[in-house]
Amino acid sequence: MATIQTIFDEGISALNARDYAKFESLHASNPDILQSDVRQDIKAHIEGFKVLTAGFPDGRWTYERPIRDGEQASAETRFEGTQTGTLTLPGMPEILPTGKKVNLTASVVLNLHDGKVTRVRLYTDRMQLVEQLGIMPAPQTATV
Repeated sequence: MATIQTIFDEGISALNARDYAKFESLHASNPDILQSDVRQDIKAHIEGFKVLTAGFPDGRWTYERPIRDGEQASAETRFEGTQTGTLTLPGMPEILPTGKKVNLTASVVLNLHDGKVTRVRLYTDRMQLVEQLGIMPAPQTATV
């Protein structure tokens, strides 16, 4: 039976291998997924990963600082890559390749039951991507 550690290891490995069937197999049949206040089914969740990897073919995921408590765990995740492909984000015009590198961070909280992910809470800063690509200006650091 999968543990929290193996779920993180296998999930990140599957995303980096672009093995979305394997990634989906780590989840229960109808997991409760909420990403930045948007409810998704597993297919829509995976489509988001596909959009990102189409724009960043060299993109790689990592995770660090996992915290486990029974069948719940959280970790910081990171996606790093160079935009050499066209990025097609929902509700936005296509973003042609910029050649810029991005380093996106997120926090994920998972619940497991019987070795499958049943609940996902993914907290992201949706502005990170467009700021790092230079589409929107990054906020200025305030000094006090």
